Amino acid sequence: LVVHPPNMDMKMFHAKWIPKRCLPEEYGGDLPSVEIIHQKNIQKLIEMETYFDAEEFQRRSLK
Repeated sequence: LVVHPPNMDMKMFHAKWIPKRCLPEEYGGDLPSVEIIHQKNIQKLIEMETYFDAEEFQRRSLK
């Protein structure tokens, strides 16, 4: 675990630790906001509901 000071040079942080392409905009990155990412994930889970239902049915059938 590495604790980074709040006044750390963000260019150095992005170069050494986490690239901007991997962070949401709230953290200085290039990705959409956390809220948009969250909404997309919720939508994806809803779209996969039949997959989860089938998987659960299969697991119960194996018992």
